Amino acid sequence: MKLVDFIVCDDIRQEISNKISVMGIFGNELRVQMASQDETWPVSLRLGVYVRVVLDNDDALPNRVQIKASRGDSEVVLADGALTIQDRRPILTVPIVLPQFVIMGPGAVTFECLFTRDTAVVGTFSQTVGISIEPRQIAAAPSP
Repeated sequence: MKLVDFIVCDDIRQEISNKISVMGIFGNELRVQMASQDETWPVSLRLGVYVRVVLDNDDALPNRVQIKASRGDSEVVLADGALTIQDRRPILTVPIVLPQFVIMGPGAVTFECLFTRDTAVVGTFSQTVGISIEPRQIAAAPSP
């Protein structure tokens, strides 16, 4: 099993013709817009995690996937569910939307995707994203 994509984004949508749209892709940094440095934490955001892996012919097919987030000593399971693979295809795609991902403050969060077959780990991949504050732009009132 080899990683193709591990994307953290604003949203993931299932489109017509079985297409998947991934919007608002974060690079290595997630910027939280706040009016000031003094605005209160935690902040809750909707996030998507999009993972694609290549399955080799000799790879065990996973039957479960888990998405975790860790920050320092703290780790939380964000999603955990069964995978039903009807027919073996070379690429496995896992799009997961997290409706309320809680950010405790600036720093770094590591997202991990863990694939298992029964109790055996068959693949694990991660992506670290820095979290920073971006001042919210407040539009000036139009001149009279």
